[in-house]
Amino acid sequence: TKVRPVEDLELTATGAYKGRVPSLRERFDTQTGNPALGPERIAHAELRAVEHIADRVHLELAPYYKHSTGTITQSTDPKDSGMLINLGTVNFWGVDARARVTPIPMLELGGGYEYVKARSTDAMGVTHDDPLPRLPHNRWDAWVQARPDPRFSGLVRIKYFGASIDQSQSVAAYATLEANVAAQVTKQYLLVLDRKSTRLNSS
Repeated sequence: TKVRPVEDLELTATGAYKGRVPSLRERFDTQTGNPALGPERIAHAELRAVEHIADRVHLELAPYYKHSTGTITQSTDPKDSGMLINLGTVNFWGVDARARVTPIPMLELGGGYEYVKARSTDAMGVTHDDPLPRLPHNRWDAWVQARPDPRFSGLVRIKYFGASIDQSQSVAAYATLEANVAAQVTKQYLLVLDRKSTRLNSS
């Protein structure tokens, strides 16, 4: 459902439900497969607000909630030897925020932030925080894009992923830096030079 209470503000409410059965590999892989795996089911609700200001500023804010049952993941119990299992009930809640500014036509500045929290409840009614591996609570990114000429563009983007948990072990936060330059050499050919690097956070 989408409404526009004022000219520059758009509100969207989204509800979704989906499910999937486990793949053949997930069920019968010789190392991690589990023939007893059941289906995954996910319900999702989100409210997104989008604001445009004079075609130069774009703002988005989207709180959301997700309820899942049967999420397929690798067991952290040593006796399962890494076998895939279905989690019980998992609830996610968080918010996405994004901003994009175009001070002049040839330059764009932007950034985004995402916070997510997950908590599961097993068959015995016991709750567990961070049930999914490598799911950082905090993620953000920022970028600068320049178009000095319609045929040329350059982009520099930094992404940060906060600390997370994997197999009951803490995974350090890290950041990636991406940069690329693109040139439309002819109508048929686009030349792209791309560079990406990752740096672990020592903390």
